[in-house]
Amino acid sequence: MAETKKLDAKYLKGLVFQFAEKKQVTENGEHKTVYVPDERELTPDDVLAWRDAGSEIIIVTADGRKHTVAK
Repeated sequence: MAETKKLDAKYLKGLVFQFAEKKQVTENGEHKTVYVPDERELTPDDVLAWRDAGSEIIIVTADGRKHTVAK
């Protein structure tokens, strides 16, 4: 596996990082915690590992997803 700092940022364009935000809501007088899904652009800090597979770059991110990007 290659070091994440050496991954060119151009391979991250168009990829998203999915996460959930914790929100406190009140329903029928009860306080509840709900998790609202959201997404943002992928950053180099989100990359756990990557490797060069010839004509593709394979990227594993902290949200548990694997992306395959053409070179």
